Amino acid sequence: MFQPPDSTNNGNAGRLLQANRKIGAVIGKTPAQIAIAWVIANPAVSVGVMGCDQIADLDENLGALGWRLSDDHLARLNGAGI
Repeated sequence: MFQPPDSTNNGNAGRLLQANRKIGAVIGKTPAQIAIAWVIANPAVSVGVMGCDQIADLDENLGALGWRLSDDHLARLNGAGI
């Protein structure tokens, strides 16, 4: 399974990961699922490509499909990454 880095890092990556985890906790999704949904919600992205080493990784990643992040969640993620 995807193990995100420590969110205590300074800078944009730490803020983005904290926002990712908070949103995931609210809507019941993993950090990987939030990240994939965020990428495919970007209108500049034509195709989301991911890699999986294990069936469990694939199962987790497929949990990013069939739902969408709210406009508020997208704004929070986009703002955290600035």
